[in-house]
Amino acid sequence: MDLNCRNIGLDDSSKSEFLLNIGCGNRFHAKWQNLDFSPVSKFVKKANLLERLPYQYNTVSYIYCSHFLEHIPRNKALHFLSECARILKKDGILRLVVPDMENICKEYIRIIDNEPHSFKRDWIVHELLDQMVRTEAGGCRKFITTFQILMTKIINNMYMKESAKYLIILGL
Repeated sequence: MDLNCRNIGLDDSSKSEFLLNIGCGNRFHAKWQNLDFSPVSKFVKKANLLERLPYQYNTVSYIYCSHFLEHIPRNKALHFLSECARILKKDGILRLVVPDMENICKEYIRIIDNEPHSFKRDWIVHELLDQMVRTEAGGCRKFITTFQILMTKIINNMYMKESAKYLIILGL
């Protein structure tokens, strides 16, 4: 099917189509059905996306799911995709957006070549590994928060002997 031939949800021709945005977070469209674990708007319906999706078989015309699949535990991913297939119409479209591993690798090489001693180097290494082996939600946020707290303490004590204690404790 040529995906470029359909205008999805942006004009009046889509009124008869059932458009579903799964795992939308704070990116939702008022004319779509939007689902998320934690709704942030009256346009977003609360749903446990790892269980049975709250729609009948063969009813949804278009499913859009952006940067959600990579957060699902591996043992739940097949069930989630099966649920999407169950509710999708025979000629429906499922559009999945996931992190671009090629882009992450290119950014890794760019940073290693141009900024080998910057904070960005540590971040991109963690991002690369995180995308390959993550088994729980949260990603880089845990690492970055810990690193930012440490750096704030060091910077606040930069001109005092205390900063050396932080570096020694961490083995840096």
